[in-house]
Amino acid sequence: MLARVNAENDYVMLKSSSLKEKQFTPDQLKGMENELSHQFQAGKQAQEKEQYQDDYKQEVLEVMQPSEETQYKQLFKQSLLAQLGISDEKESSKEVKRKLNQKRLLSKSSSNKKHLKRKNSVWPK
Repeated sequence: MLARVNAENDYVMLKSSSLKEKQFTPDQLKGMENELSHQFQAGKQAQEKEQYQDDYKQEVLEVMQPSEETQYKQLFKQSLLAQLGISDEKESSKEVKRKLNQKRLLSKSSSNKKHLKRKNSVWPK
């Protein structure tokens, strides 16, 4: 804070001495002040924009990343499914129905063969 006050005092003294010595006209000093002010504001806005973008990216990454609880639940589910021998891939309903129908057909055909074998073995020709 003290450094800023000292800098402002130095600026005022420099400005008044340059006017007294007629190094610059009041209009020239005003123009320089305006130019410096614009440059400072442009730099400040660029820094604020960059900081905002960085903060926004960080927020998005935090929201997109699942919480520890969600990660734990997913890992638990995967390990449980792996222990049960079930794949975690979601299959389309048509494919699931097709597989169930294949299993039914196979079980029917194998039960029919067993039934025929029993029938043939019990009743001689």
